[in-house]
Amino acid sequence: MAIEKQQNSLSVAGIDLGTHHAAIVVIEGDIVKYGKLLSSPSLAKLWNEIDNLTKHFKLDYISCEQPYYHKNVKSAFVLYEQFGVIKLFCQKNDIEFVALSPSKIKKIITGKGQASKNMVSRLTKLRLHDPDGILAYNNFDLTDAASIALATLIMRKKLFI
Repeated sequence: MAIEKQQNSLSVAGIDLGTHHAAIVVIEGDIVKYGKLLSSPSLAKLWNEIDNLTKHFKLDYISCEQPYYHKNVKSAFVLYEQFGVIKLFCQKNDIEFVALSPSKIKKIITGKGQASKNMVSRLTKLRLHDPDGILAYNNFDLTDAASIALATLIMRKKLFI
């Protein structure tokens, strides 16, 4: 999808971190404006992608899922490094950074902190307008990123759905 310059709407980038794939979705209000999967997301690739987004969108928030204890220590290090790069980017660029636990995202979106991934995905798709079909691919990385963004706006009471 082509990135369009946006000026007036409240925007949030939701980022789903991962060792093999990361996903970034930008929503303005309740409209999905951008989505991208990053394969093998190096720290530099992640930084550059977020930097590119800020040239096209005035991001009010960048939000991520709070990394959690992981059985695989190598994977945990990768997730925490990605988390730190995003947090640093936000500090350097005066963008509010929001970290949400997985159960908080589920509770905000579905009302249940232990909701299934399928339920979170379905309700996120129902609540967001997706004119370009970014979330139509049934890719959990993209819908997770959209859920993180949507939960941020709802939590900050900037979107009443």
